[in-house]
Amino acid sequence: MATPRLTPNPQDAHATNQHAAPPPPDPHRPVAELSARPAIVQQMIGAEGGFVDHYYNDQGGNCTFGAGSLVHMGPCSQAEMQQRPTPEQMQQRLAEDLRTAEDFVRRRVQRPLTQEQFDALVSLTYNAGPGAHLRGGHATGAQPVYDAINQNGPEAAGQLILTTAIHVAVRDPHNPNRIVGHTISRGLQNRRQREFAVYQGSAH
Repeated sequence: MATPRLTPNPQDAHATNQHAAPPPPDPHRPVAELSARPAIVQQMIGAEGGFVDHYYNDQGGNCTFGAGSLVHMGPCSQAEMQQRPTPEQMQQRLAEDLRTAEDFVRRRVQRPLTQEQFDALVSLTYNAGPGAHLRGGHATGAQPVYDAINQNGPEAAGQLILTTAIHVAVRDPHNPNRIVGHTISRGLQNRRQREFAVYQGSAH
């Protein structure tokens, strides 16, 4: 005797689907709708030592103050070294620089991002600069990461953060305005690891 074939009841399938959990919402949003979370970005920026209340030469020998706010390329003058910006001035400059970094990310990234990805890119842009395309196809600053996101999607581009803008200039000790080479900065490597952790959503 043949075994009767059981035909699925469409109503049963419909009832099963009604009880299935809805898919989670997509965390990606258009970059125009995103703003960096100041506390998260400042945590990435300030983990190396917070605000410095005087002008100083950063690892690359460029005049800097506050939370890594660039005064100008090249070393500080003796007169600049004596300046002491107020906490209000440092906070104001940081806020301005972060707004500029946000604007660059919004203009150059063409794919939707998660909040964590946007935060990390703002920190990267604040530190490395937005960069640009140079002759020969080479790109500087954060531009290689923007390009990778636009071409391959944000999830495929995260690893590139770890190797972006981690070199600093080596200056002639007898002529600080003369750059004689470049070297990898351990401090910048640490920062990129923090940004990558935020980008991946794994930072605590």
